[in-house]
Amino acid sequence: MASPSRATFNELAYLSKPIIIRGGAISTGMTTNFTFETLKSLFESEPDGIESVAEECQFLPFRSSFKNLQEVFDKVSTDSGYPDTPWYIGWSNCHPGIAGKLRKYFPRPKFLPTDSESSVIDWIFIGSPGYGASMHLDYVRRPSWQAQLTGRKKWILNPPPECESLCSQFLSLYINAGDMLFLDTNSWYHETYIEGSQLSISIGSEYD
Repeated sequence: MASPSRATFNELAYLSKPIIIRGGAISTGMTTNFTFETLKSLFESEPDGIESVAEECQFLPFRSSFKNLQEVFDKVSTDSGYPDTPWYIGWSNCHPGIAGKLRKYFPRPKFLPTDSESSVIDWIFIGSPGYGASMHLDYVRRPSWQAQLTGRKKWILNPPPECESLCSQFLSLYINAGDMLFLDTNSWYHETYIEGSQLSISIGSEYD
């Protein structure tokens, strides 16, 4: 769907169904020309910004060889090319200083209900073409939104048991730069795959 009103989105937001909003990141004022170098500079701008991911938050290497965020920032360069093997990682940010800076680039989606509370924790996912996350569930409390900033990501969803008689066994969704996906990742098994030739960068959070 195109960017909805709050009233329209409120009718769909809590049905535990995947929602794609084409151009949703753009219409809500998010920056879609965000680069890996900008993200790296943002985390390096706070004295303990990178360390806080390991100490207070969570780093997800998925099937990559990276052990921590510092190693990612040290080894990945979009000027010289990506590492020889495909990679995909994710991490959460708990640092209040970085959270404030991220919100300047990525404001709260404007079509969320006015009484909806967003998590203070943001999730960032980056990966090279040809890789992604294997099928899994997220053990979170609330539904999530994810904005695709650069690149193109394919999502493969396996519906929750209560939907098996009505839903296809697997559902494939394609999320382009500027799009947003709203999904209850605690109920829908999901797998991702980066398509095309561009580095994929996405950011997300939970809402209620």
